[in-house]
Amino acid sequence: MPFIGKQPEVGAYSKLDAITASATATYNLTLDSSAYYPTSANHLLVSLNGVMQAPQDSFTVSGSTIVFDSALTSSDSIDFIMALGDVLDIGTPSDGTVTSAKLDTNLSATTLDVTNLTSKDDFIVNGTGSNSSNSFTIQQGTNGYVRSNNNLYLGTQNTDRVAIISGKVGIQHMTPTTPLHVETAGGGNFVAKFKNTTTATPYGVHVQDASSGANGYPLFQVTDHAGTATYFRVDSGTRRAYFNSAATYNNSAVNIKTDVDKNGIGIHALKSSNSNYYFLNFRTGSGTTEVGNIYSNGSNTTYATSSDYRLKENVKDLENASDRLNQLNPKRFNFINDETNTLVDGFLAHEVQSIVPEAVVGEKDATKEEEYIKTEAVLEVRDEDGKVLKEEVPAVMGKRTVDSYQGIDQSKLVPLLVASLQEALAEIETLKTRVKTLEDA
Repeated sequence: MPFIGKQPEVGAYSKLDAITASATATYNLTLDSSAYYPTSANHLLVSLNGVMQAPQDSFTVSGSTIVFDSALTSSDSIDFIMALGDVLDIGTPSDGTVTSAKLDTNLSATTLDVTNLTSKDDFIVNGTGSNSSNSFTIQQGTNGYVRSNNNLYLGTQNTDRVAIISGKVGIQHMTPTTPLHVETAGGGNFVAKFKNTTTATPYGVHVQDASSGANGYPLFQVTDHAGTATYFRVDSGTRRAYFNSAATYNNSAVNIKTDVDKNGIGIHALKSSNSNYYFLNFRTGSGTTEVGNIYSNGSNTTYATSSDYRLKENVKDLENASDRLNQLNPKRFNFINDETNTLVDGFLAHEVQSIVPEAVVGEKDATKEEEYIKTEAVLEVRDEDGKVLKEEVPAVMGKRTVDSYQGIDQSKLVPLLVASLQEALAEIETLKTRVKTLEDA
């Protein structure tokens, strides 16, 4: 059991070596010619001149000496001194009388209760020998806390569960290389669950970017088990999102790469009994101006762009449509990336641009500067002892010049086609009238 003081000598009854009295009050105590150190005067039975002496009153002890309350003479007789070991070590030390020097070096206890600590009354466990640099502190004051000058581990059922190493916390992972590393080997459960039970302001998880952080670093990232293939990532600074290890496509905010022969996005829309199924809505500016949407009535899909008269001005009839239409040069061709070389009907965008400019996006032979990730960031890896096995390497960003291809919205040619057809029909009607007049003459 734990004890305070030196190791108890239960039942160590010993008669000390004989002492011859002389003209002094102080005498050395020996046992088998070796100095004897009683714990206190209460641990000695002393007979002087046939009379038992009262400890503390008639004599005291100091180290291995006994001191009588007055000097003896050569005619006095110290009959015997009996040492009682530690059988009388029963009692409660006075408050503030037990120091660290009085604690046994092998002190252990099933329960150690330390209460009423103040900001200056820390409970400190210091290491010794090869572990002398290690310490563990429990402090209670204005702010109570547990502190270690080395790594700190918490465990249950004789197994480490939490590790705090150099400011990094590992839960079920004892060598964290990031501020928080959580692992689980159990099936059927999430690694972490965040739940806000407040219905008024049910905030969830907030990931905040640095005030002036570099662009292109993963602010939030989900990867495969090896950490090399990205399932989903949001970058710092650029606010771009990437799915399935996608690259940056034309500076897009959301970039998606599909698996082989798989769809990129699937949308399942729901509706009430008196509305359409709305899949996508497009807005500009502050988000209050709607410029288009994609919706369905349940049987087919409509790709609608803004066309309300309230959004338009300078409205005029289309004139000389046939002349402009005749300037168009429809072609037949195949696309270079089409492995089947299938021929299709269409236009060359730059040829249409001068005739129906609103149908074409981009400029002929244009290029652009594109930012891209040359090499992905590499996370730091440590072994079980916290030794760095692989240094953290930040992502390397680069810029490159790429072609900026023109595009065409062929639906923008419909007004010109309609106006040209109307002009042709009007001319046909005129010709029919002239023919009838000639036939009737």
